[in-house]
Amino acid sequence: MSKGSVFLNNRTQSVRIPAECRFPDEVKTVTIRKVGNSLVLTPAESTWDNFFHSDLSVSADFMEERGSQHQTDRDTF
Repeated sequence: MSKGSVFLNNRTQSVRIPAECRFPDEVKTVTIRKVGNSLVLTPAESTWDNFFHSDLSVSADFMEERGSQHQTDRDTF
């Protein structure tokens, strides 16, 4: 696991990212998500792209026993 250093830069907290973990040059902004005590940095432009282009899939029995939802009849306005 790589480690970076945290430092202050003009009263702003910054993180020095090691070379082996750096973002590609075209990444100019990141999305920061706080998960417990951790921060997760993701390129802002590609958050959903990464999700939809990943090769992760669910198992064949995913939501096999899904409860059905019934439409309720409502009075018209």
